[in-house]
Amino acid sequence: MALREQGHMCKTGIFHISHVDGWKREQYIFKDRSGGNARAAGGRHKNSHGIAGLLAGVRYVGGNRELYLNQAMELTDYFLEELRKIPSIQVYGDLECTTRTPVVALNAAHMGSSELAFALNENYGICVRAGAHCAPLMHEALGTGDKGAVRFSFSHMNTMEEVESAVKALQDICS
Repeated sequence: MALREQGHMCKTGIFHISHVDGWKREQYIFKDRSGGNARAAGGRHKNSHGIAGLLAGVRYVGGNRELYLNQAMELTDYFLEELRKIPSIQVYGDLECTTRTPVVALNAAHMGSSELAFALNENYGICVRAGAHCAPLMHEALGTGDKGAVRFSFSHMNTMEEVESAVKALQDICS
């Protein structure tokens, strides 16, 4: 039986890969709060699907992080510029900030966030996230605790046509 091993240190512990006769076995050893090791091998960890997803994401992005982020930010900047032309839309956050993420939170003056999200999905096929986004303190600070917000998230996989469709849908709904 041929055995080849490699391990990678990270802040939370060790990511360990063993190759046995061509089969790959991944093992994660995490430091628990007491300083001891909490070992989790192949699927026995409580969040193994989350770890696998994170690993797949890191592998997918590879060395293209800046490229993907720049593409997403171009779409976000265009979206924000067009939203300024719709008076009944309120966008949250510092729009002049140069270090923002490709996420836009907004509300329409005449409807709740859930109602707006439903209209976007039902009438235009646009999927967004509505509500408090597991961030009640943020909504308290923004003054949106009672209504939440609609969140658009852009990535390098979105197209300018999709962003233009979202702007047109918001114009139609808010006119």
